[in-house]
Amino acid sequence: METLKFKNLPNAVAELQKGQSELKALLLQKAKPQPEVDNPITIPGVSKLDGVTIIIVLAQRKKSFLTLCPTNFFKIARYIYRLFKILNYLRLFFESIQYLF
Repeated sequence: METLKFKNLPNAVAELQKGQSELKALLLQKAKPQPEVDNPITIPGVSKLDGVTIIIVLAQRKKSFLTLCPTNFFKIARYIYRLFKILNYLRLFFESIQYLF
């Protein structure tokens, strides 16, 4: 870099302005948001995230435990209701035969 003198000050300022405009253009080009690429996760990726085998992930997917929607919620609620009904029948049965825990 050369030493600045008063007589070459206009050239130095022009060079600095040119460099600043180039830097600004590069920054604006870099700052443009890039569209996000939606990479769907694969079955092996899910197994690595959850720490389970691929077979378990496939079984859960088949049973629709991985997709969350109202129909699955109602299926689960109905399953829990039936389970409590069975437990209640068992309780009544054991009370009727007077089985002590």
